Amino acid sequence: MQREIDPLILQVADDHKTAYQTGKDGLFRYSFYSKKYAYRHAALFTDGLLYHSNPNSFNDPFDCKFHIPFPDPSIDDDNLKGFISDIELMHKLYEELGIALPRRSMDSILSDASIRESFYKAISGEYEKTRVCCFTSKNDNPLFWSHYANSHKGYCVRFAVTDNPQSVIHNARQIVYSEDYPTITFPIMTKLVKALIPFFRKSKEWEYEDEYRSIFSPHWVKQPENNGESLSLTNDKITDIYFGVKMSDEDKKDVIQLIDDGPFTPKIWQAKTHGSKYELEFEAYKL
Repeated sequence: MQREIDPLILQVADDHKTAYQTGKDGLFRYSFYSKKYAYRHAALFTDGLLYHSNPNSFNDPFDCKFHIPFPDPSIDDDNLKGFISDIELMHKLYEELGIALPRRSMDSILSDASIRESFYKAISGEYEKTRVCCFTSKNDNPLFWSHYANSHKGYCVRFAVTDNPQSVIHNARQIVYSEDYPTITFPIMTKLVKALIPFFRKSKEWEYEDEYRSIFSPHWVKQPENNGESLSLTNDKITDIYFGVKMSDEDKKDVIQLIDDGPFTPKIWQAKTHGSKYELEFEAYKL
């Protein structure tokens, strides 16, 4: 008999649709270029490895953060029942390890700051192991070029969104922008999918980015091919490279050489400023 999928998993998947589900045919990623980090550019273009960052390095201090509302023991609601369920599971897990935890009243447990801290640390620890790669649906936003491509001195990559379910880009999920801070309610230990929500939620202030994200952790049971920091792009295509307005000729040559040594055959474009509008244009790059 086929096992029924948890409705919460279905809800999270529906709230944060994949790039393929939203009908995108491509996603873009901006990057600086530096000879100091030439190995990272080579990893992408030559080795076909897509680097995923630790969320601690993001420029938004609220990114991937969350709030856990601990229940009021006097209110018999789902949050309290979920908390009790998590505590019982924790006792059971410790008993299996041969460790007997002292039984305490719910008032005592909920007033214990060390227990609250333990829950936060347990979830935060998983976040520190998880890696994230960010994309957008636009290649012509001057702010992106300024913020993420070293003031137009870097480049932008277009990845195809295909119908291949094994593709990294196919499965990149859409960010939901909200004024509501990400909140994780109990139970948590038996509903770990809740912990994924803050990865795909950001403040409405960032809505202009139209962001999609790929996430993975080498510690999760089932993972695509990876080396601990990057996912393999074996099932993906880089279709276009856009050089920034101020990117040096020397840096362009470096990138082109890396591409020539790798598995991708993208079209190469040069960004330039429009003569009479605050817009960028792209023309075929002449090798």
